[in-house]
Amino acid sequence: MSGPERVLAIFFFNLIFVIALYLFLGRFKVPTSKEPSGKSTPDASDEDLPPVKVQFYPQNFFYAVYFTIFNVTAFIVATSIFQTYVRAQTILPLLYITVILLALFILPRR
Repeated sequence: MSGPERVLAIFFFNLIFVIALYLFLGRFKVPTSKEPSGKSTPDASDEDLPPVKVQFYPQNFFYAVYFTIFNVTAFIVATSIFQTYVRAQTILPLLYITVILLALFILPRR
């Protein structure tokens, strides 16, 4: 068995393993209550508090997006920098960095 048959066999084996693990570990989950009471609130008092409206600040969201983009870029460059013996593996990280830099210049202007 080689090629695509082997890949499919490994995929289905892993799929069956994960489903069996999920069903087995599902027996040990903590039961949840149907009605939340005031005792389950973070301040541990007996009174029921009104829901709190959460403010969303888009500036913080963009910082998180940029942080994620730079982390992924750093990971790709760090893992591919040692494989310079093949020309395609040298060009692809540089192409990826170029696309990321273009996206970072174009996206904030929209």
